[in-house]
Amino acid sequence: MTILEEIILQARSELELAKNQIPLEQLQQQIVNSQHPPKVLTRAQNVQIIAEIKPKSPSAGQLLTTDPLELAKTYENYQASALSVLTNQQFFGGSLDLLSQIRRLTSLPVLRKDFIVDPYQVYQTKAYQADLILLIYQICSDNFQELLDLSLKLGLQPLIEVYDAKEIQALQPILHNPDYAGQIILGINNRNLRTFEVDYAHSLQLAPLLPKNVLTASLSGIQTASQAQELWRNGFDILLIGQTAMQNPSLLSEIHQACQSQKDN
Repeated sequence: MTILEEIILQARSELELAKNQIPLEQLQQQIVNSQHPPKVLTRAQNVQIIAEIKPKSPSAGQLLTTDPLELAKTYENYQASALSVLTNQQFFGGSLDLLSQIRRLTSLPVLRKDFIVDPYQVYQTKAYQADLILLIYQICSDNFQELLDLSLKLGLQPLIEVYDAKEIQALQPILHNPDYAGQIILGINNRNLRTFEVDYAHSLQLAPLLPKNVLTASLSGIQTASQAQELWRNGFDILLIGQTAMQNPSLLSEIHQACQSQKDN
C-alpha cells in the first residue's frame, strides 16, 4: 500500500468517526449561524502567495518548531495573500480546531488543505469557517462535480489540484465553462502524491496547458525567489509555499519584491 493509499484510508476512517460525533444537520446549523463573510482570491497585479502551516509530513517528519498561531501572524506580516492549514491529524499533525483558531486570528483567506472525498467534509470545511477548499482531482474524480458544486454553493472557493496533462484535459469542460470563471483556482501540484518526489519545474512543463480564464497556482517545491519569479513569468497567479516558508518566512517578501521588479521592467 502506498503512502497516499494509507492516508486516504485513514481519512475515510476519520470521516466516519466525525459523522458519528457531529451529525450533518449540526454542521448545517453551524453554517446558518455563522457570521463569517467569505474571502476569496482574485487576479492581482503581483504574485499571490498561499503560505502553509503544516506541523509534519509523512516524508519529512516533524516540520513546525514554533507556535502555529505565531507563524500565521508572521506570514501575514511578510505579505502572505492567504494561509493554508493542514487539517489531517495522523499524517500531517493538523486539525480543524487549528484551522478555526487561525481563522479567528487572521484577516486573510484561509484554505483547508486535506483529502476531501465526501460532501460531509465540504460542510465541515464551511462550518469551521475556511474560505477555500482543496479538491484533489486524483482522489475525488468519481464525485468531483458534486464536491465542486457544493463548495461553490456554500461560498467556498475551490482550489482544484491536478498533477498531469491528462487531468487537465479531463477538466476542460469545467475550466472553460463561463459559469466557473472567477470562482475556481487550478493548481498544479509539483509533488507526485505516489512517490512524494517534488520539483517546482513540473509546473513549468505544464504551463502551456494553463487556461487563461481561471486563476492558476503552482503548489509546493518552491524554494527561492528566482524560482517564484520564473513561475510568475510563465503565467502562475498564485504560489503555495509550505516547508520553505516555515523555515524562512521572509522569503514571501523577497518573492513579492522579485516579481514586482520583473513587472516594473
